[in-house]
Amino acid sequence: MDGFSARAGKTKQGLQEVKMLLLGAGDSGKTTILKQLKLNFEGGYNDRERKLHRNDIFSITVASMRSVLLAMPQLNVPIQPGNESRKELILGLNPNLTINQDYLPREISEALRGLWYDPGFLTAGRAEEQVGRGALIDERGTPELGGVTKGFFHALERMSTPGYLPTDQDILRSRVKTTGIVENVFKVGETHYRVFDVGGQRSERKKWINCFDGVNALVFMVSLSDDHGLGARDSVDGEP
Repeated sequence: MDGFSARAGKTKQGLQEVKMLLLGAGDSGKTTILKQLKLNFEGGYNDRERKLHRNDIFSITVASMRSVLLAMPQLNVPIQPGNESRKELILGLNPNLTINQDYLPREISEALRGLWYDPGFLTAGRAEEQVGRGALIDERGTPELGGVTKGFFHALERMSTPGYLPTDQDILRSRVKTTGIVENVFKVGETHYRVFDVGGQRSERKKWINCFDGVNALVFMVSLSDDHGLGARDSVDGEP
């Protein structure tokens, strides 16, 4: 902190101001860190903000299940006959669906719950854990069956209850691709921190240069679970 203070600017109120830039590849955790800063230093999320995350959580949960169902044939893992209708229901949904109500429709949540406990699904999950992160990639380019996605499946009953409001953990688990540049301001003591979150995808990186002017701290983030897998956005030559 002392090193930041020596280079920090001043706000109009005379407070110290630190400009911090979060960099890293997509899915490295930049936005999650920003969410945690908001929870710790900005009083968390109000109801209006929580509602804005609701549809993203619904869409991520459905897209996660779709990715597993689509990958099961290549893993030679069958679905139980009693779950075929549930499988068809989920595969028939748009992975980027918009649900204009405050809870996950009961027929969707029941289908997801039935498939989540299907022995074939569990086998596919174990296979993914053995071959490593990135084995199953959904339409969003998001590796599935990790702890983040499992958290949503365990919360299906709560998500399908009218008036559902995402919890702090739900919001932290939700992963939506960042585009452009997002600025958040946090006050810690007598210091203002201007924290910039940028999109990590290759197409977004050319925008990073616009943020470097006057930067006091640069944090480059790497996901610890990405050491042994390639994502859908990676090229065949392994370029990040």
